[in-house]
Amino acid sequence: MISGIIIGAGIGCRLGGSPAVIAVSIVAASTLIGLACGLIYIWIKVPSIIATVGCMLVLESISALAWGGGGITVSKDYAVFNSIVVVIICTVISFVIAYILYARTKYGFHLKAVSNNINVSEQQGIDVRKVKVLSFLLVGFFSGIYGMLTLARSFKQVPTTNMGSMDMVFHAIMCFFVAAAIEKRVNLMVGVYIGSLTVQLIKFGIVALGISGQFNNAAVAVALLIFCVISSESEPVMKLKARLWVRKAE
Repeated sequence: MISGIIIGAGIGCRLGGSPAVIAVSIVAASTLIGLACGLIYIWIKVPSIIATVGCMLVLESISALAWGGGGITVSKDYAVFNSIVVVIICTVISFVIAYILYARTKYGFHLKAVSNNINVSEQQGIDVRKVKVLSFLLVGFFSGIYGMLTLARSFKQVPTTNMGSMDMVFHAIMCFFVAAAIEKRVNLMVGVYIGSLTVQLIKFGIVALGISGQFNNAAVAVALLIFCVISSESEPVMKLKARLWVRKAE
């Protein structure tokens, strides 16, 4: 996302600098970066966690070198993408696209199959490599939309180095873990939005209580563990729930 902002906005500024051109350039650059990461992952044939961390370090270096190394700054006219209406519209559009792709398309069916068991998916004739590359491309696309909106808040994006972007990755992972914990009850895409709202409420609650922001990640992690335990269907948890229901009935 950070690389997409710096590279895309830099290209957009050189193509005229209008807010629309910059926004499209950010989304396009982020999508291409996602595609490149997916192709690299397929090419080097290593676990995705290794490939993505490696790509993250490379992208941090590229961002630090692009346009002289100072990041990117846009004019205040770009604030049009920070309005509540635009943010809500982009959020709804993103959700609709993600929901349709995951729940209503052949790609979504294949994605679920691959995530459950790669070997069985290959035996069923699913092109696993295609599914993975397309997933990376979509990650880049949605990162671009987020980057497009993020730049409108500060008008500037500076590069990060030494894995400084991991904090952002942590919050995104937390949202997904919440979604995965409740996937049996709601669609995964709906769960991601619930997870995002949960993480933000926890962060706002910490601020409201006057607790140092340094404990944000720790509080989110603890809340996630509690949430996962409550949502778990393991034998100890199910017995505890049964006892609570019996006491409530009594």
